[in-house]
Amino acid sequence: MKVVLLLTLTLVSSCAFAKDEQSFVASDEVRNAASGVELLRASLRDPDSMVVEHVYAKMSHKPDHPLICIAYRAKNGFGGYGYDIAEYKGGRSLQVETIGKLGWCGGIERNLDRAIKKGWSDITAEYRAQSEAKP
Repeated sequence: MKVVLLLTLTLVSSCAFAKDEQSFVASDEVRNAASGVELLRASLRDPDSMVVEHVYAKMSHKPDHPLICIAYRAKNGFGGYGYDIAEYKGGRSLQVETIGKLGWCGGIERNLDRAIKKGWSDITAEYRAQSEAKP
C-alpha cells in the first residue's frame, strides 16, 4: 500500500512540473539564442573575435526560461583563441563552462545523439541564417 501511494505521489508531482513546460519551434529558440549571444559577446574581452560554432536549444521548457547552449571560439588574454560553451537561461542568466565542460552543454557536445533523444536540437543553421540576414 505504501509503495502504491508513493508511486502515485511521484506521478502526480511529475505531472505538475511537466504542465508548466511548453514546446517551442526553432524560430522562437533562434531569438533566444540571439539574445544569449549578444549577452555573451558583451562579456568578452575582445567581442569582435567571437565566432559561434554551434547553438543547441532545449525545445520544451517553461516560457520564460529558455535553455540554450552556445559553443564558441574567442580570443583569450594571451592573444590565442579558446573554445568554450556558454549556457543561456534567459534574461541576464549566462554561465560559461571553461574547465571540464561538465554541465548540460558539455554533455550535449559529448553525446549529441543522446541529447536529441532528450529534447535538445541543433539550431546552428537557423541561427546563422538569421544572423546573416541582419544588416
